Amino acid sequence: MSALPEGWEVSDIENVLGTLPSGKQIDQGWSPRCENFPSADENTWGALKTTAIQDGWFEQQHTKQLPEHLDPKPELEVKVGDLLLTCAGPRIRCGVICRVDAVRKRLFISGKMYRFRPDEEVVDPDYMMAFLRAPDQQYAIDQIKTGGSESGLNLTQARFRALKFTVPPLAEQRRIVEKLDQLSARTRAAKDLLARVQTLAIRAKQTTLAAAIRGELTEDWRAEHPELEPWETVELSQVAEGFNYGSAARSSKEGSVPVLRMGNIQDGLLDWADRVVTSDAAEIKKFELLPGDVLFNRTNSPALVGKTALYRGERPAIFAGYLIRVRCSDRLLPEFLNYSLNGPEGRAYSWSVKSDGVSQSNINAKKLKAFCFELPPLEEQTEIVRRIEAAFARIDRMVAEAARAAALLERVEAQLLAKAFRGELVPQDPTDEPASALLARIREARANAPKPTTRRRS
Repeated sequence: MSALPEGWEVSDIENVLGTLPSGKQIDQGWSPRCENFPSADENTWGALKTTAIQDGWFEQQHTKQLPEHLDPKPELEVKVGDLLLTCAGPRIRCGVICRVDAVRKRLFISGKMYRFRPDEEVVDPDYMMAFLRAPDQQYAIDQIKTGGSESGLNLTQARFRALKFTVPPLAEQRRIVEKLDQLSARTRAAKDLLARVQTLAIRAKQTTLAAAIRGELTEDWRAEHPELEPWETVELSQVAEGFNYGSAARSSKEGSVPVLRMGNIQDGLLDWADRVVTSDAAEIKKFELLPGDVLFNRTNSPALVGKTALYRGERPAIFAGYLIRVRCSDRLLPEFLNYSLNGPEGRAYSWSVKSDGVSQSNINAKKLKAFCFELPPLEEQTEIVRRIEAAFARIDRMVAEAARAAALLERVEAQLLAKAFRGELVPQDPTDEPASALLARIREARANAPKPTTRRRS
């Protein structure tokens, strides 16, 4: 603490909190038994759920409606300018803070959150918000949580009141906030651009697949190979076989052989992270996968039905009942079929032939066999696959670089906040009234304030 700039002070946070309309420094909410649906509008009272409090922003739609037979507690109604802090829940959700910049009427804080405000003669509200969200302060808050499990921690008022709060002169607080706002605007803009990279990557891959399946990706290569036969329009049943449904047996978390399900098909690839297994010898023999098998997801949501992935023999595996196994003839490369079905034409075909149920869509083997597409000669299929994979590799590198840049931005933001609360972000002004004078004035005012009357409880 001795390293703080001249004019700065460190105090318990309760010394810089203002007084709420309730007469308290901190209000804790009320948790009545509410309805299992949200409060639709300001004509009905609603209790805020803790998910309304996000890191730095407020989402007022996260509510539960107060039953009509219960009287509301207007003194707990949320107002613009309130700082809200979650005080119970899983570790990652206990200690999250936001400020209310806009709110409808008739919303009240629930029992798992605190409401407070700074004394604005000592602390700028924006400064308090930034300070409590900074990584160092979030770490300090994490250290004072209590509880027996990661899923159920608490932040008591007594411990929160004793949290150390760094107080610069009020004028400097405002300079810090202004500088942080300027820097945050830049980092937000950069984050928004980086967040778009994933969407752009998906579009770029679909554009690549569309060009490949139309023959545009290999126009130059085909010009160098005039001896090749022209492309042929075929149905999948002419160049593939099998079309087998997978195992309907119950799988488990224990066994020797993975059972691939629809969730294991992600972005045209097999994801082995979340899988079930089996040791049933009959099932393993009947549904064994061979390298080159294309797995088609026949039942899923309308947006996902028809997605495919290629099994390359990574490890012994069988496939589950919501998948269809397709085996290609010597005229069709499995990789080419996988890209064709996952490309725009393949996705459009799946959308056009799916049968829609209550919550899921289905495409049977007969419809899959009828998939009509343009088939290049085998040599050109090989070149198309090579060029698709080279393009995808470049796109994936771009996404990885964007992810690294986003992580770097997070570190830069953390460093800026650390500098701000060490007094290194903006210059000090010796003419600023020191924080010690502000705190002394507040202590004197509180000492001279009339004591509230209390009634003895029976």
